[in-house]
Amino acid sequence: MKKLQPKELNLLQRYYAKELSVTKTHNNKLSLIFPILMIIAFLSISIVLYMQNKAVEQELKQVNSYLQNPQNMQQQTEAQALAAQLATLQQKTSILDEQLQSNQAQGKLTFSLYQKLLIAAGPNVKILALNYDGTAGSISLSVSAKGVQEPPSFIERLTRIADFAKVNYNGYNQGETEYQVEVEIQLQPTGGKV
Repeated sequence: MKKLQPKELNLLQRYYAKELSVTKTHNNKLSLIFPILMIIAFLSISIVLYMQNKAVEQELKQVNSYLQNPQNMQQQTEAQALAAQLATLQQKTSILDEQLQSNQAQGKLTFSLYQKLLIAAGPNVKILALNYDGTAGSISLSVSAKGVQEPPSFIERLTRIADFAKVNYNGYNQGETEYQVEVEIQLQPTGGKV
């Protein structure tokens, strides 16, 4: 038999030695808990992301099959053609609306309005030139009169015509025997009436 050494006989020392080894094992087990929990967390996150990715792939496959369906492709082509036609019609309608509004907003030179101009001129004022701008709704007149009082009284008669929104002139020029006057007339808006 083996002879026991005095160290081995000391049971208290052996007890303490065994307790230390148990504590080391316990500490080793505690130190493994955190990495195991991290591995479980990473695996859980990976599984969730994998499932989401699968769902997105499934939706993508459905969209691709829908887009590559010949019937759907034909409908898309027809829809694009109709959208182009609609845009063209809207553009033409917009142009026509602008022209209509312009025509409604500006006055028109009608026969009755021309007669009013002739009546305002009377026998002493000659209308030498008349220019009508339909887009601006204005009339430019070049007139001549024999007497010095005739141009101002002609302008006064023009301002009394209700169809004229504004009558402008910058005085008159004296010629050899007549006085020349340039007149700008802005017509009242007609609201589409001719």
